Amino acid sequence: RRYRDALSWGDLFVLAGTTALRVSGAPISQMCFGRIDDADGMKSQALGPTALQMEKYPCKVNGECKPPLGATTIGLIYVNPEGPMANPDPEGSAKDVRQTFEIMGHSDRHTVALIGGGHAIGKAHGACPDGAGLSPFEAYNKTPRATPWAGNCGTGKGADTVTAGFEGAWTKEPLKWDNEYFQALLEYEWEKHKGPGGHWQWRIKDAENDNRMRLTSDIALLHDEKYLEFVQKYAEDMDAFNADFDKAWFDLTTTYGSGMWSASAKCDSGRLPELLRSKSDLMLNSDVVPARQDNTQTALIL
Repeated sequence: RRYRDALSWGDLFVLAGTTALRVSGAPISQMCFGRIDDADGMKSQALGPTALQMEKYPCKVNGECKPPLGATTIGLIYVNPEGPMANPDPEGSAKDVRQTFEIMGHSDRHTVALIGGGHAIGKAHGACPDGAGLSPFEAYNKTPRATPWAGNCGTGKGADTVTAGFEGAWTKEPLKWDNEYFQALLEYEWEKHKGPGGHWQWRIKDAENDNRMRLTSDIALLHDEKYLEFVQKYAEDMDAFNADFDKAWFDLTTTYGSGMWSASAKCDSGRLPELLRSKSDLMLNSDVVPARQDNTQTALIL
């Protein structure tokens, strides 16, 4: 209400995440403002599932999609947390994780830092076996309009909240920034099971009163030699984790994928680095730039 259209949705989302991390104790050195929201979503059409994606970038076997598509599975923007096509296979998940993060420009080091940092705080919400409720498309086409993702259990809030359908926190203190995620990943034996939301997830074996959880994409870090090296490093060296996460978070939220920047864009640490403006049409220099029917160019944001 205060800033109206002077604050973009892109800035608001990144600010919310950055603030949550900083409040928890994450030493994030800078946050940049000035992202310009895409007007109509046309740049995402080629990601699918759309007729344009099927024409230009067909995926013959869903779950095995290749670049320039950003995810291995049509309909996802990331890896499937349960594993490839919901199969709880950590080794297969590790391959999907690498493809997805590499196409976003991240090294193995930054991939592990981002996964561990993202799961150092917070929890997954999925204690409702009846699901998250109506999608936005379904909700907004009802008369009268309904609330999307309201949850089909109880109030839909608090303990009844449903997001991706997985349930549990990754650490004992999910509001505190630390490296327990890595330490627990190495310390315990994890076993797969169906969570209350009906999805495959992992729990500590023979620890009935310990509700910490992991996703298949977390366990995958133990089944890849390069990823495991950084899990071990961050479990022992908090300073290294802090430094690498800070850089990786900036790349994720600012260097790659931010789209166009306002002429008055700036960071809370000072001016927006001019190098970012030269990347404002693409996530990576190798991204495909398909021609529009009007002969102008538009970036395929992956």
